[in-house]
Amino acid sequence: MEDKEFLTEEEQFRKVLSKKEIERIQDPALRELRMNFWQEKYKIALDTKIITSDALLEEAMAKIAKEEETALAEYKKKLNK
Repeated sequence: MEDKEFLTEEEQFRKVLSKKEIERIQDPALRELRMNFWQEKYKIALDTKIITSDALLEEAMAKIAKEEETALAEYKKKLNK
């Protein structure tokens, strides 16, 4: 992370982050958590065997987003203990 600034705490917990933004998260555990969900979304978006319509894509993305939201809330709770 030589010339890249780390994201602020508020920024790293935004609902949507790009891959480049995720790479700028200082906390390795949080970075890994966010990257895992990013990769899951990416794989789903490319999986034309399972995702055969926009509606299925939206449903799958919403499910992953909800799981990510829950995981981030649990992570934040751990940080604040």
